[in-house]
Amino acid sequence: MAESLYKAPDGFKEKMQELMIGGGVEYWYDNQFAVRGGYFHESENKGNRKYFTAGIGIRYQTFGLDFAYLLPVQSNHPLAETLRFSLLFNMKKKTKLKIPQTETIKNRTVKEGSRNGKE
Repeated sequence: MAESLYKAPDGFKEKMQELMIGGGVEYWYDNQFAVRGGYFHESENKGNRKYFTAGIGIRYQTFGLDFAYLLPVQSNHPLAETLRFSLLFNMKKKTKLKIPQTETIKNRTVKEGSRNGKE
């Protein structure tokens, strides 16, 4: 990796222009509905992509559907008004972890499902 820093025609300065910066936020309501927003930035010399994103998502049991819309910073951009979508199918079987509940009755501990406080 260090070797590639000095092989670039303008050295480290050019390598730093290859950095792409992106970030976003996401809010889930009831683990079923999502609202998202973000921003992507790339150097003018390495592609000049700069755009905001807005999106929504929905999950139902094992299925999910996501939509995103790209809003470029500049006019006449090739990514203008791009709509992205994805379809999700979660093959993992959800299992609920059952933790035995305990309660104290007259100074003795009774586990759920046991008889007469004995186990």
